[in-house]
This record gives sequence, structure tokens and C-alpha cells, in this order.
Amino acid sequence: MVSLGCSDDAASSPPGDGGAETGGAAGAQTGGTGASGGQGAAGGSDTGGIGGTGGTGGGTGGVGGSSEVPIGDGFVLISQSSGSWQSYADFESWPTAPRCASRNVGACRLETCIGLTPASPRPHAGVITVTSGSLTRTLQPGINGDYQSVSEVGELWSPGQQVQITLAGAEAPAASMTLTGPATFTLTDPPVTSTLPIIRTQTLVVRWSGGTGGSVVAALTGTPLGGAAGDSLQVKCSFDAAAGEGSIPATALGELDPSSQGSFHAFVEDYRITMVQGWQLRFSARRDSVLAQVVYQ
Repeated sequence: MVSLGCSDDAASSPPGDGGAETGGAAGAQTGGTGASGGQGAAGGSDTGGIGGTGGTGGGTGGVGGSSEVPIGDGFVLISQSSGSWQSYADFESWPTAPRCASRNVGACRLETCIGLTPASPRPHAGVITVTSGSLTRTLQPGINGDYQSVSEVGELWSPGQQVQITLAGAEAPAASMTLTGPATFTLTDPPVTSTLPIIRTQTLVVRWSGGTGGSVVAALTGTPLGGAAGDSLQVKCSFDAAAGEGSIPATALGELDPSSQGSFHAFVEDYRITMVQGWQLRFSARRDSVLAQVVYQ
């Protein structure tokens, strides 16, 4: 299945994000856990990028969704680690056609995006309000439509606690989404150092502990084989956290150009996507991201 959308990965947004999507351009993701995307409704750093969880391979969603072609994309990420959390938001309009296309390979979503210069000023969704428990914070768009990332000491949520994200609406429409804050996640394999070698002809096995309440995502970024200058490819794989391990197939890894520079990103998250007035809006509550540069072989 081919879907149109925009990457929610650390590589394509800010530093690190991941996951397949619900309703609309990239499959459904408003459901629970499942071997091929969970029980999605109709159908997925750390301050940005590798998208969310879901899609094929479990997570908080499924494969499918509307065939509607989005006219714009928005991503709001709330990322938490031990002792701190931060928020990030980014929106872009697609006046002619989406700049990314994705398809599923096993538990992974392969998303190829063409390189484009972002519009200025950028579209935005007005004031974004984030609430969990008694704590409420807001993100304000700047004069050029950009949102300044907000970082705070402490933890926004306890495991299983709800996180509410509300968009007031502007060029991008008003919307609201409720996420569940996942529990602590620890990556145990592969061992991550500053540089991680990836053999593209072999299955990559990922193992972890924890992550209750979310889906575990392992994502790799780089350049697609035969792609043009500025093009990017994200291989984003989502797994049921309870499984404790998952595999990224060689058929997916083999589509990354071995000469390209890329990254490996792993985390746990609750990721949801919805279509509102033609806009694809993606939301993620993520924690305990692990990020490393990779060398493809």
C-alpha cells in the first residue's frame, strides 16, 4: 500500500521521531496494539522528526485509513526522559501535492520525501495547549509561523497518565488529541555508541525492556537508492512493547543508499494521526529516545 504524507521522524523534523499513521495519508492509528497495526480506528528528538508508532507491526494503530490526499501536514511531539520533557510543533502546507510517499514492508513503514525549501512564513495552528494532570503549558507561533521548542525540568506525565494536546486553529485547523504517556523504555540491543554499523543485507534485531502503554519504534534514516539530491528515506518500524524484540527486514534496509549518512533512533511512544479539513495532523507522546549516527555497509 502506498500512502502520501510527511515524515514524523527525527530526521525529517527536528532531531528524532517515528511510526506509521492513522486515518488518511498513512494508515490508521487511533487504535490499540496489534501484530499488524493493532485495532486502529480507520486504518503510529526528540524535538521533532521520526514519526510515531503504529502502522503495520503493532502499536497504537493499524494499516488503512482514508484515501484522502492531504493538503497539509502538522506534527506535535511531546518528548520525555528521566527528569525533563520538551515539546515541538511543525506545520507545512502542500499546495500542489504531498512531498512524501510511504509504503509498508513487514512491521516497517518506508517513507521517501523529496527535498523542498519550506515556505516562509510557515502555516501554523495558532496556540497549542498541552495538559497532563494539573500541569498546562502553551506553545506560541512566532512571526514566521515557527514554534519555539519548550523544555522543562521534571516529568510531564506518570506512566499511563493522559496527555491532552489542543490546537486553537489558524491556517491549520483546530483539533484536539488525547494520548497516553508511556512508561520507561530501555534499549538493550543493538548496543548503541556514537556510531552504529548497519549491514543492509542482514535483518536487524532490536531488543528492549519496559515501554508499557506505548509502542516501541526503531527507525533508520538516509538517502534512498537512486534518489535525487535532497531526497530522504526513513525506515520506521513499530512493535508491541510487550514483545520485547522486533526485526527490521533486510528488504527494508536494502533500500537505503550505503553511501548516505544517516541515523538510528529508538524510543517508545503513543502516536496518533487524524485528518481534519484536509490536513493530516500527527501527535506523539514519546519517551527515552536513543539516537546514534550509522554507517551503512
